[in-house]
Order: sequence, then structure tokens, then C-alpha cells
Amino acid sequence: MATWVISRALVRTRCGSIFAASARVDPLGQTLSSRTISCLALNDRPRPAADHLLGCRSHSNTTNGSPSIWSAASPRELASLEDDILSSLRSTVVDPFLHKDIVTLGWVRGVSFPRPLGDDEPVRVTIRLPTLLHPSIDEMKSKIRLVVWRGLENLAVAKGWSLSDQSNIDVAVFASKPVPLAQTAAEHSETIKKLGPGLANVGHFLAVYSCKGGVGKSTIAANLAYELSNQGARVGLLDVDIYGPSLPLLVKPLDPAVRRSPKGSGMVYPIIHSNVKLMSLGYVSPNSGVPGSGASGGPAVMRGPMAGRVVAQLLKGTDWGDLDVLILDLPPGTGDVQLEVCQSVRLSGAVCVTTPSKLAVADAIKGVEMFAALGVPTLATVENMAYFDCEGGGRHHPFGKGLVDVSRSTFDGDSLSLESVGIDLDSIIQLPISSITNGSNDSGTPLCLERPCEGQVELVQFERLARNVSEELLLLQHGKSKRRDTGAEGGLSDAVVTFDNGGDQQFDVASLFMAVDSEGEAFSVRLFSGEGAWQGSIRGDDLRSVDPKTGEKMATESAGSEVVGKGCGSSVVDDVVTHHKGQEMNIKPELFPARVEKKGIYGYSVEWADGATIIYSMISIAKAAGGKHVSNL
Repeated sequence: MATWVISRALVRTRCGSIFAASARVDPLGQTLSSRTISCLALNDRPRPAADHLLGCRSHSNTTNGSPSIWSAASPRELASLEDDILSSLRSTVVDPFLHKDIVTLGWVRGVSFPRPLGDDEPVRVTIRLPTLLHPSIDEMKSKIRLVVWRGLENLAVAKGWSLSDQSNIDVAVFASKPVPLAQTAAEHSETIKKLGPGLANVGHFLAVYSCKGGVGKSTIAANLAYELSNQGARVGLLDVDIYGPSLPLLVKPLDPAVRRSPKGSGMVYPIIHSNVKLMSLGYVSPNSGVPGSGASGGPAVMRGPMAGRVVAQLLKGTDWGDLDVLILDLPPGTGDVQLEVCQSVRLSGAVCVTTPSKLAVADAIKGVEMFAALGVPTLATVENMAYFDCEGGGRHHPFGKGLVDVSRSTFDGDSLSLESVGIDLDSIIQLPISSITNGSNDSGTPLCLERPCEGQVELVQFERLARNVSEELLLLQHGKSKRRDTGAEGGLSDAVVTFDNGGDQQFDVASLFMAVDSEGEAFSVRLFSGEGAWQGSIRGDDLRSVDPKTGEKMATESAGSEVVGKGCGSSVVDDVVTHHKGQEMNIKPELFPARVEKKGIYGYSVEWADGATIIYSMISIAKAAGGKHVSNL
């Protein structure tokens, strides 16, 4: 069997150093002998992919002068080998998140073999992913190499051929050009028009928010950006906190100049630092005339409307290019800046940052509820400064043990669990009080870029955070979610329903499409299954009388010309989100004309004629249309 020798290859390690390594490995990359290590300091350089670091030379193992597989195999035998490899990939390489094989997903674009005399050519498998936001690309490549190697070995053994130099295996992974998340072609065109040219090739928008200042939100946003980049994603980071921009202090590029882009009038390029694209009001020239601009700019004194325009210019006036995700570091609170962002882009998700103190957690829960009311799921919750380990031994929690050990009743007397407000216990990330993280902040090189050896505890948690986020965004791109729809908890739309007139078909709630028919005072609804589609309608008063989260009928009684109901839900009136919990809701007959707007995979926002704007989950709409919730997918 052929083996390769890595000749003094430079291999980047997790702790930010590089090893000069000498080792014998098999074609699947498994080490066969010990390696000698010399650690060389490395500072503020991007970690290159391991595939580009290994300079390999090969040794052929021939038996009794048997011919090489590439010189002996006929075109028909190679075609049969390709079919066998594709068949094996279909049966063995299954994406762990989407639960489908990579051939069925359409990710395998081809298998090519060396020419008979192409001594240095590899067997190449070309993979094209919809996004580089995939937590298990390296594991996938290893499995593909194993499948290809076994196919080559089986053919060689059957024919009595040898695996020569050309049996090198290369798995080339490419990504499609990112496009904003949309379900239909018409929706995609409308989204592109709304975003403008600078954001036309941004796949996801991710908000990092907190409801309290000083909890380390900007530190989390910067390190999340660089950790996602380390995992291979194309990442941008926008500092939306125009009143106190932190990014120029946390990340200090060698060349912080903002340059004009030819894409449009007034547009600029972002600053690129170690493969992450950056923009902040603090990078903008102080001569721009915007209050607070520049690294040493004065206070940003501006009213809400002007703040909104500045945010829109930073967001849409930057030529971001191709990005798998643009991270938006929001200022604390729920004011004009947050509303401007939510109205300008469709957020795929958010990350909440808090400390474990009861005061901070109480506000964090309100933030989670606010984003849920806007149809934005909180993908992870970071408890920063959660604990410290003293030198004498023992772990201490100076601010309490936070979300892990408290229930919702601690704050408002309700018996609801954290999951009911959108906080997944498995996605809570706890970071310690860390002088290492603080030192990285002071140096202007984020921890996940510097990667010091003594920062392993923090780096492991940031890696976990990045994997959680990338997994959620990958699922979202395929209309799925880890957060299964439980009905009562108003989760996301990973569920199926049946209809009395739909036969035995089960319809995917995530596929639901709704449009308004104001003349008929109704909404047309369409759902799809693997066998076909179902179409029906919902009367306006029927939709208005259901719980916006669960779809259950709310108790109603006649009250003159109005119908009064009680229930839980969320509404947005004059751009302010309000929550109805057991409060009386006046349901008036003057509901039309109405307007609808899609809210990610969560549901639809309905703006009624009486001024109320209510966001309905997908499952609530499906139930209002007569669907019966069967199970989760």
C-alpha cells in the first residue's frame, strides 16, 4: 500500500503555534510514527488550511512488477470505479445535521482520476457546499478519502494491480456563491432589491446582542467572527454600536484605512484583517462629519433618526462581497438602532450575551422574548464572566450560577421553563473571568486569532459557540432547525400537519406560504409535501382569534360589535413590540386591508387595518387553516 512522508511540514496547532513535524502517514492522514516537535511562536497570522500545509512526496509499493492501476485500467473500468465510489458515498457519507447523504444533497460534483502518465496527479473528488458554515467539513473529507481509498484498494486487489504514486487522494471543497436566505424566486428578488448591492451576496445576518452594557458583548462578537473564520467560513463583522464603537480597540489592523468601492455612490470596502471583513464607525475618517467617527472621535451625540441613517449607511453602504455570515454587534438595549437593523435585514438568528447575575439574566430573557417576537431565534446564550478557578483549587461563581441553575419563576413568578422563552439549555456557553481574554482585548488581537496555549479553556468554549451557530445556520438554510416545534412553546417550524381533505399526505410546516386577499378578507395558504401541495384559505377573523404562537383557539365572547379574546402572543404597534399575556385583545371586524411579511422560518407578520401588527408562527397559521399537528420531522 502506498504511503506518504510529510517532509518537515509546518502544521498549525490549536494553541496558535506551528510544529515542524516529520511523520509517516497513510493516505487517510493517520500518523504511523512519532513526530519531533519544535514549537515556534506565531502571532497575529491567519491559520491556513491543513491541506495547504502538507507538502507530500510519495513512495510506490509495487509487487513483482505488477502494473500501476492507472496504466492498466480501461475507461470502462474507471467508469465502473467512479460508480462504485458514488454508490459508497451515497450509503456511507451522511451529513450528521441534515441526515442525508452528500450525493442526494447534490454536493458531489465529480470524481476524476489521473491520466495514465500523470505521475503527480491525484484522484480528485470535487465537493460544492451551499455554505462554508459547516461544523464538520474536515470529518466529511476524511470519510470521503476513506471511501475512495477502499474503492481503489478493492479494484487493485481484484485485478492484481499496484497502487502507485498516482493513488494520492484530494478532496476539493468549494462553496456556492452566497445569496440572502429566501424560499421563492420572487421573495429572493424582493430581498435583493431591499438589501442593495453591498449585501446581495451575504448568506446570513447574525445579531449579537445584550440588554445590559458591560457584559462583554463586543468581545464575544469579535471572537465568534474569528472562530467561524478559523473553521473555514467567510465572515464579516459590523460594529453597529455607533454610540460607543469597540471594534477599533478590539481589532487593530495594520492598515485601518477605509477605501471607496466602485459598486455605488458613497460605497466603501470593509477592512480585511486575517480573513475577516470589518467595519465600524470608529474606522471611518473623523473628517466624515459624522459625530463620533474615527478611532479617537468624540462622543456620538445624535438623535434616533440620525442614528438610524448612520447604521443604514454602515450596513448597506459597505461592499461586503461574498459572505457566509455577517455578524452584527448591536448596542445594548432595544432602541432605534435595533429596530433599524431588524427592518433593514432579515436576521437568521441571534446570540444573547449576559452575565450570570439575576439582574442581567432577567433582562437577557426579555431580550430573547423581544427577538422571538420579531421572528428571530436566539441560537446561543453566552454567560460571560460566569466563574473563576483560583490557584489554590476550587471554582467560584461570584455572580451566581446563572441560567443553568435558575428557572423562569426566579424572575417573574411564572412557572414557564427557560425553553419556553427560546433559551436552549444545551446552547448555553459559560466563559470564565479571564485575564487571558482581557490581555487579548488590550493587545488588539482577539483571543481566537492569537490562540495562546494558556487560553485553551476559553478557546474550547468559543469553538463550541461557533459550532452551535454554524450548525443552526446550516439547518436554517435547508428549512430545518434544532429547535423542534412543540406547539405549546411556539418553537420553529420543524413539524408536519395533515388536513381532512389532504388524504394521507403529511405537509411540511416549514414550506408554508401565505398571501393576503384583502378583497375577500382572507389569507390564502399553501403547504407542500413530498407528493404534492395543499391550498386553502383562512378568514381574517379566524386568524385573529387564534394564539399567535400555538394556533390554539382563544376563548372569545361577544362584546357588542367587537370580539374580545385572551391569550398569549406578540404584536408590534408603531415599531414597538408588546406582549399579550392574559390581557384582553380587542378583535375588531375592520381587519382589512391587511399586509403580510415573512419572518424567516418562524412565521409571518400580519399588519391589520386596525393598527395591530401580530407575528404568527408557522404552526399557528397551519392550524388556523385546518391543519392537525402530527409530529416533528
